[in-house]
Amino acid sequence: MSLHRWMIAGSVVAALTLAQGCAVDSAVESNVENVTAREAGYGELADQNLENVAVRRLATALNEDWAEEEKSCGEWSGIKSDRLHEIFSSSEDLMREFGDFVEPHNEEALQMIYLGLREMLYNHAAVRMFAEDLEQGRFRRAYAQYPDLRKDLLRDMGKALDGDYLPRDGELPTIIVNVASERTQVFYDGMKVHDEQVVVGQREYDNYNENSKTRLGDHVIASWHHCYGNADYPSWCDNKMKGAFGEWTAKLDRGYQYLHGSVGDGLLNWAAVKFAKGSHGCVRNRNEHISFIHDIAPEGTPVRKIYATTERYATTNKPDTSARECEADPFGDGINVRFRVRDADNHYRYDVGNYPASLPEEERLSSRPNGVYYPDLGVTVGYAHPDDAVLQPF
Repeated sequence: MSLHRWMIAGSVVAALTLAQGCAVDSAVESNVENVTAREAGYGELADQNLENVAVRRLATALNEDWAEEEKSCGEWSGIKSDRLHEIFSSSEDLMREFGDFVEPHNEEALQMIYLGLREMLYNHAAVRMFAEDLEQGRFRRAYAQYPDLRKDLLRDMGKALDGDYLPRDGELPTIIVNVASERTQVFYDGMKVHDEQVVVGQREYDNYNENSKTRLGDHVIASWHHCYGNADYPSWCDNKMKGAFGEWTAKLDRGYQYLHGSVGDGLLNWAAVKFAKGSHGCVRNRNEHISFIHDIAPEGTPVRKIYATTERYATTNKPDTSARECEADPFGDGINVRFRVRDADNHYRYDVGNYPASLPEEERLSSRPNGVYYPDLGVTVGYAHPDDAVLQPF
């Protein structure tokens, strides 16, 4: 072949290679866009069971992230006067609704109002009942009705309504896994119907390195498998002592990090979640818990995995020695509500000390850059995944 023909051939090959490279780049970009759009759709699906707008509006108005001195509050006597006035005067919603108490600085009334609104914020039954008013910022209207209903609304505060409030046929719940605190909650129609401790991926696992970290993001359950096994682990039905996937396994829409049960049954099954080391990235549940989730969460159920290092919740039950808490009875009717803050262990050592770049300025709270998660509501406020979090499924 002549030099001229070699030059022509080389130009053609180069052009084809360039075209092929552009096609590959285009395909990659298209795939990323498709995944992003799909995940956004899954996020919208998950939100259908959560009172996001109501909770976020009320939490933002109350400046919930730094309202009181929590490190040594004991039996809480109230918010300091200047802090209380600052909270109300800095919120358009609160000033519009309760300005007649702010200007004369009626501290006693403001304490009552603040605590009543705060109880509603922490209580899935109250948020669900007053959702429309809270979404529109009609806090005074909701507060006026709350005291008469308080006793009934607080009955199930902090509890998971397992078996008492289940999805109807054809409707989907929402599953939320907080990887930081290693807990899974299931929500339906604004109510928490399941809550459990789980095991997530280790920060590093043998030669897996970062691949063993549980990925964050929105997914859906693609398929359920009874007694699933593979080349590494036998079926739980055939060998309960080595069947690491347990009785039920939920595969998600992408990647190889599943929701599944655990080895053994009885005490061993409990210990495999309570004390065993982290997984290769899957979310490990006790067998009775994954069986319950299987019964109420069909294929297509949204699964949201977050990494929130601060959780806020409240109960009327006994004290929780693992959390900082403050107790208050604002209406003097003998019902004490315990407000709690649980700081999750940052076991992946993600950067949660800086505001995530993706978080808009108006959604950032004062002192918790990683945001706040309300595990009884399934709602995050001021939250975005840490900038250095591993998101891409493998």
